[in-house]
Amino acid sequence: MEQIEITSRFLGNLENQIRLLKEQGFVVSLHSRVEDEYMTQNSVPITEENVLDVLAHAVLLRYLKEESQVYKKITLKKKEYLNGEVISEEKYNIPCDDLDTARKLFQALGFKTLVHVRYNVTEMKKGDFRFAFQEVEDLGTLVECESPRDFTRASPDKIREEKQKLFWELKSLGLKLSNETDIKKAKELILKGKDIPCPKN
Repeated sequence: MEQIEITSRFLGNLENQIRLLKEQGFVVSLHSRVEDEYMTQNSVPITEENVLDVLAHAVLLRYLKEESQVYKKITLKKKEYLNGEVISEEKYNIPCDDLDTARKLFQALGFKTLVHVRYNVTEMKKGDFRFAFQEVEDLGTLVECESPRDFTRASPDKIREEKQKLFWELKSLGLKLSNETDIKKAKELILKGKDIPCPKN
């Protein structure tokens, strides 16, 4: 199954926005914490022109805490781009209880840590519609919304149409968003040079 999602920058006050959404019938369905460590075998200097290609071949060591449950896994995000825009994404996940050993294994294979991405997630839900606020360290608050539909073999035009539909659905709720729909957290942090060593899991 190929998924599509949009990620935009949130420009409002999060506490006030959540209160307003609750008045519209939304509920907070989940609180979670995500800590991703991107590792790569890339050896060339990273630039704005090649950063997406580098990230496309990176693996993630992911620490995820949802309420009281903790999940650790190795993740590969297989993304396809067209003019810098994500047109499809597949995720491969392998459960991994020992991320420290996994890190050492990848280091032995020539991988190096590229960037850490850490954020707190507040998921909002009303009926079948859901989206999430992501408070990203050193980046600010983003809004992410994923389509529940399968876009395997969908045309780029159909994908752009669905992304615009998701974007305007969020805007119709009164969310103050940037016009961007494809913000990539790892890319932004790499280019900002704001990486901070991740605490040991």
